Amino acid sequence: MMNLSQVTTWFFENALLLLVIVMIAERLCWVFQPVPHTAFQRFKAWCASHAGFLLSFIGALLILSALLEETRGFWLHSNGVCCANDCVLNCWSGEATRSIILTLGSIGALYGLILASRRLDKFSEQVEVGQRQVETSEDNLYSEKLSRAIGFISSEQNIGISSGIILLEELIAGEKQDTQRHNDLRKILQVFFTDQTSI
Repeated sequence: MMNLSQVTTWFFENALLLLVIVMIAERLCWVFQPVPHTAFQRFKAWCASHAGFLLSFIGALLILSALLEETRGFWLHSNGVCCANDCVLNCWSGEATRSIILTLGSIGALYGLILASRRLDKFSEQVEVGQRQVETSEDNLYSEKLSRAIGFISSEQNIGISSGIILLEELIAGEKQDTQRHNDLRKILQVFFTDQTSI
């Protein structure tokens, strides 16, 4: 039976291999798109929403691995260095300190990238919402102008009729890109003029 130090040693020796296997499995799932495994999807969603906690946990594991004698060898570049007149197999040095600081800095940079990605996603959602609001306000303005123009056309006074015609012509000129609206407005004007000429 393996003790804790052997398990942690095996984990740190094979962590990169495990990461590559997980990435290959995720890529295969993305390419073939099988029925998603709900536990894996839930774990993936949890990791995405709790990235800070997950990266803090990995950082704590790295610091723990640097403090344990069994796993300290992963951080040391020079084995067999003499410390205090004793040749020690694993002697902590400035290189090991730099290695662990670099690793923790990389974890911090990864977390910064995750936060930047989330901010970018929120910003793109806000832009989409803003575009939908602009489209809605343009539609409301169009509907208001159209109802006003039809109200002017149906009036009995010549000033109201001419105002309605001018307003419809402005709407037609502004709606050249939307062919459906453009054709509908032209039909309204044609119906109005045929009704006026038949009277």
